[in-house]
Amino acid sequence: MEDLDKELSTNKAIREQAFKKYKMAESGYAEQKDRVNTTIDNWKMHNCELDSNQAYEGALSRVYVPAVHDAVEARVTRYTNQLFPTNGRFVEVITEDGTYPYAHMALIENYVHKSKLRTEVIPPMIRSGDMEGQYSIAVTWKETTRKGRLRTLEKPIVGDMQVDLEGLDDVETIVEEEYTEGRPHVEVIADQDLVIFPVTSTSIEDAIDNGGGVCRMMRMSKGKIERMAREGHFSEEAAKQLTSGFSSAGSNQSGYSDKDIEQTQAWSAGIKTKNKTETALIYQVWTKIKVGKEHRICVLYFGSSDIILSAKLNPYWCDRCPIISVPARKLPGLCKGVAPVTTVAPLQYMANDVANLGMSSGIYALMPIVMTDPEKNPNIGTMTMNVAAIWQTNPNDTQIVEFPDIYQKGFDMVDWCKSQIMQSLSVNPSMVTSGGAYRRPTQAEQANEQMVDVLTSADATQIIEQGIMDPLAEWFYDLDRQFRTIPITIKAYGEKGIDVTMEVIEPIQINNRYTFKWWGVEQSRSAQQIQLQTSALNVLRGMPPELLGGKTLDISPLAERIAENAFGPRLAPKILVDERSKMAMSPELENDMFAQGYDVPVNELDDDVLHMQVHLEDLDRDATGHLRKHIEYHQKQLLEKQQQVSMAQAQAYPSGAPAGGATVPQPGSSPAGPSNMRSPAGTIHQDELQDPGMMPREHGSF
Repeated sequence: MEDLDKELSTNKAIREQAFKKYKMAESGYAEQKDRVNTTIDNWKMHNCELDSNQAYEGALSRVYVPAVHDAVEARVTRYTNQLFPTNGRFVEVITEDGTYPYAHMALIENYVHKSKLRTEVIPPMIRSGDMEGQYSIAVTWKETTRKGRLRTLEKPIVGDMQVDLEGLDDVETIVEEEYTEGRPHVEVIADQDLVIFPVTSTSIEDAIDNGGGVCRMMRMSKGKIERMAREGHFSEEAAKQLTSGFSSAGSNQSGYSDKDIEQTQAWSAGIKTKNKTETALIYQVWTKIKVGKEHRICVLYFGSSDIILSAKLNPYWCDRCPIISVPARKLPGLCKGVAPVTTVAPLQYMANDVANLGMSSGIYALMPIVMTDPEKNPNIGTMTMNVAAIWQTNPNDTQIVEFPDIYQKGFDMVDWCKSQIMQSLSVNPSMVTSGGAYRRPTQAEQANEQMVDVLTSADATQIIEQGIMDPLAEWFYDLDRQFRTIPITIKAYGEKGIDVTMEVIEPIQINNRYTFKWWGVEQSRSAQQIQLQTSALNVLRGMPPELLGGKTLDISPLAERIAENAFGPRLAPKILVDERSKMAMSPELENDMFAQGYDVPVNELDDDVLHMQVHLEDLDRDATGHLRKHIEYHQKQLLEKQQQVSMAQAQAYPSGAPAGGATVPQPGSSPAGPSNMRSPAGTIHQDELQDPGMMPREHGSF
């Protein structure tokens, strides 16, 4: 087994192969220069910045119609909500044997929350896909180390030993401990920083397998380069060579370094710096290189055309590239797509020009025009625009006219441009906050809009689901398997997502294989189809059993889905309670959870006596008071169980329980039949029954 941390750049053959890959990546950046310029224009359009694309050059009006901005933000909001439904269930995990590992499902969803996908990754990724034409992210494992201090009580020290003496109190000691927390880190990659070569590849995997690769441009400061060298990611000698000439480091032959989209975005956000921070443009290339007798996936870092910072085998056990990228609109034979807003850019520029012309005409319309004859009106200087002004002129020689209201027609043209932009970007009135532009839509129009919304949203989100979210869930699994070495305690869903408990998840073993699927889109789509499902259920309920072909009708899955979508995964288990989920937990595990600050409820199936004995042994660790309250609940539950047993015995044996515990009637009594039961005609009463073998006695005989 080869060492994944071994530096390969010292090998001459590998260096030659690496620099060939660098030239291919460099050519890729030069070839997409026009695409970068278009992307920068698209971002200016989203940020509502007037540029050279505007034909209007007047100075009276400088407005920007945010049509593209509103359409893109509406898409971002809708698609994000589709991917992350309100019920909080995002991932589906299926094993080879068909079982559902709910603990590992909860583990992946825990990483979804830890990596802040809902707030910091997916919305900017969707926004970038609309503006750049590509959804691209990079996933890595990030560990954070911090030192915390705890206040503890220890026995006093006499000499070199701790002693326990009467009259001496424990000594308060502050202990410093180091904590290391690891989690997946997901980062959105700008399209202009990513090159897939050759461009005719269908995907990143296809490019790597066919002699190409993927290159990501990274901007690193001098301090970060030095830290990467200390941690062993870069060669120390190459890092020193790069930082020695840092002012000119990272410049490339294509002239691409001036296209810094991050600086442009900072300016759009109102953040301007006097001196641009010195950074080096580092190329990170994932490609296959011949190492020994076989071609292996390697990661290469270049500081310039003659500086290779590092060349190593793929550091991930899954041996896959951690960059995930799919086009927003796939083009045949290419790995990159077209930005959706590119097709509506001329309409946006037209709307800006017409709006500014209309605003200019509106300003002129607000200022009246005074026409007068200077020969007949020598007192023109006295014609001052003021309140109660007196004009010394003949009214017949002076006329006030108004500029025509042509701006209204311009605004109608702007509304048409906005409508066409919304239509081209598949944004219907139900996706924007204002609804219809001029009137309230009818019920039929609302139903049609909702149907179109479901279809268009599902089509767009499926691209993100299959191309980004499914591989991302697999990466969470692989990273956890490789880097996490200690157990963690998280909230895990029980069977069918009903029982919520705290489970300790051991590190995932390599021989357990799972299939991961992002379930958020399916959840949202199912929520929109509840009404149709309910109608279909009523039809199934009306079918007679003989028409079901030996099958039985079980509505519990639909009831669970409706409850989760309507009330969420926290309230739904309290509405629909699964008796199979009521499984007792060991008292030792409960003690560990109490020590970590969790409050564990009392289970009906708990052995109260045993639990109280174990809990009392760990009572000194109760810092939150949850354990004491838990013991009180056990005492209360034990008393209630004893009372229930006593009441049951009293009802079964009014005169006392029989010896041996057997249930027998009292002496002299006979079992009574059910009350209010009609007997057949001619039935003899029980008191009048006689032995048929004896002759009846004559009346009056002795």
